[in-house]
Amino acid sequence: MKRVATIGTFDGVHRGHREVIRTLLSEAEAVGAEPLVVTFRNHPLSVIAPERTPGMLCSPEEKYAAITATGASCVMLDFTPQMCALSSGEWLCYLRDNYEVGSIVIGYDNTFGCDGRYLSRQDYLRIAEAAGLNMITAPEIEGLSSSAIRRLIRNGAMEQAARMLGRYYTLHGTIVQGNQLGRTIGVPTANLQLNHSGLLLPPYGAYVSEILIPGKGRFRGVTNIGMRPSIDPALRSPLPTVETHILDFDDDIYGAEVALSLLTHIRDEKKFPSLEALKNQIAEDIEVARGYTPLTQFR
Repeated sequence: MKRVATIGTFDGVHRGHREVIRTLLSEAEAVGAEPLVVTFRNHPLSVIAPERTPGMLCSPEEKYAAITATGASCVMLDFTPQMCALSSGEWLCYLRDNYEVGSIVIGYDNTFGCDGRYLSRQDYLRIAEAAGLNMITAPEIEGLSSSAIRRLIRNGAMEQAARMLGRYYTLHGTIVQGNQLGRTIGVPTANLQLNHSGLLLPPYGAYVSEILIPGKGRFRGVTNIGMRPSIDPALRSPLPTVETHILDFDDDIYGAEVALSLLTHIRDEKKFPSLEALKNQIAEDIEVARGYTPLTQFR
């Protein structure tokens, strides 16, 4: 069976990506072909310019799950130096010859191939025609890109990022045991060990959050991301921690695989003069979390 394909990094599988995939599904259905998304486990910049590799918006596993949930098939490749050297025409021939691709869907600002930055839409159409492929451009959602979303998250603008993503920014991982200091001040926390080390973290500070615990449900929380400057240096981790006080919940969930959505930024991380001052601030953060009204739509 011939396939209709699209190719790209698809980091975050945001609203713009889903518009491309919707076009892909529509075109595939119209010609009775299989819709195929070709993407990469690693960001191409990790090969092209490693020093510029961005923090990722989702892990490869999360990306694969989000893409296949749309109904499209997904091939996930390792981006290599050899792939980096392929021209746009060579990429199209690769897709045609290896995946029986007859048509290609591209985003309005999508480029691929080592020559891609120099090519116009008309150039891509000409190159596709030479490879015997039909090319379709997906509708434009102006100003929406993974880079723009990363900028918002780096600034702590979680709601604006959510509107671009089409959902709240979510971290996935395993609940592990910490030093249990939170219990000593009456605010126990669940410590999240991220499933993927290359994920983008927002600025250090406190966030209203929502945690999905399989078999338990979804709960509001206050999440602190950072270096915990208010506690004894001997107890601090050399890496930033992600710990959540889950409201109205006190079950043992060590080992649970959870999804932690960051809803809005409350405050920056700071050093408090005492644990009592920290406890009082957390109490204020909890009240903010209880009163937060989530976005009802993301457009």
